[in-house]
Amino acid sequence: MKSTIAVALVFACQHAQKAYADTSEVAASIMLGSDRVWRGLSQTRGNPGIEGEAKWNHADGPVAGLVVADYRSDQTGKSGAAITPFVAFNKDIAGFNIDAGYLYRGVTGARNRDFSEVTISAGHYFGKLRTRLGIFYSWHHYLPGQNTYTYFDTRMPIAEVAGLPLAVTGHLGVFDARGNADDYVDWRVGLATKVHGVSLSANLSHADVDAERSRLEGARHGGTRFAGTAFLLF
Repeated sequence: MKSTIAVALVFACQHAQKAYADTSEVAASIMLGSDRVWRGLSQTRGNPGIEGEAKWNHADGPVAGLVVADYRSDQTGKSGAAITPFVAFNKDIAGFNIDAGYLYRGVTGARNRDFSEVTISAGHYFGKLRTRLGIFYSWHHYLPGQNTYTYFDTRMPIAEVAGLPLAVTGHLGVFDARGNADDYVDWRVGLATKVHGVSLSANLSHADVDAERSRLEGARHGGTRFAGTAFLLF
């Protein structure tokens, strides 16, 4: 009986491995921007930035990857790299795309700036309008206490000009640091298109962060910002 179970387990594992090999996917991307704006705050002190991502995902849900970006602290004046490994699970359920995961956000060149987050979001199409509502929760942050970032994203194709598809994008986010000076709201509106496989976007964003009192990285480069980006998926 034990040998039968062992053979069955080996067969099941081999079958599972083959299924994953047949349906898993590895992707990499690179993004260049005139300013690397994250949650409404510049992470490069208003200068151009670069970000790369490598990701493995499976059609049945598991996702794992790594994001690396340049980083210039407006709190310490030092430069380095923002390194974010993550694991997640993505699944389509009853017309909604559900995404949940864990991220560790680490930086080089800035002391005591690492923190962890868990996230969950739900995306849905209303006709051509794509929407996503989600939240990030950090129980261990470089700010005191526990923090949340709640957001709502939209994307809507609007026209085709000279053979190029145009879409309008929108974003609204709320950072809650338990009622202190670090709380803020940010928004972004933009236009996006794709040329020869390269996704291009132009975005106007604003963050009402209190630059004089906030301890958040990028708070001194909040306010209203404009950034253009070029994104290539390999």
